Amino acid sequence: MRHVKVVDKGPITHFLGLEIQRDGDKGAIRLSQSVHIRSLMKELGMEICHTVSTPLEANFQVKCDNKSCKRIDANNSLMYIALCSRPDILHSVCKLSQRNKDPHGEHLAAAKQVLRYLNQTADMAITYKKTGAAITGYADADWAGDSTDRKSYTGYAFISLGIAGDGNSNDI
Repeated sequence: MRHVKVVDKGPITHFLGLEIQRDGDKGAIRLSQSVHIRSLMKELGMEICHTVSTPLEANFQVKCDNKSCKRIDANNSLMYIALCSRPDILHSVCKLSQRNKDPHGEHLAAAKQVLRYLNQTADMAITYKKTGAAITGYADADWAGDSTDRKSYTGYAFISLGIAGDGNSNDI
């Protein structure tokens, strides 16, 4: 503040498409992107679409050897949403991004499934809250589940088994 004029506009509520809610100075912090997700759906003409309960079909493979596959131009902002506030779609978006260079029709269909899932769950958020409970870690792997290179995918989660969120069913 010594070198640049600074204006305090109060607690932050929005930042680069991220919605931030805070319960007091040291209370829970809730991060979501519902406005950004709804804007993306409108931009893509998908604000009214059938919803799905999972972001990607189980065992979806990005490999396509069929020479008759339809090539498409793909452009999306799913990675930004996944990294900022939606870890529930991160694996699906990472799988799809493996075909950013040469996407085919089935990859577009899978990306639309992720978008339909986001449309249904746009109000979900991450809530960080002090619970006083111990943190427990979980891990899982699919053991060479990718047919392209036979690499394994590993996932992990560290959670507090105390009171999760604020009782809101939209907390991730």
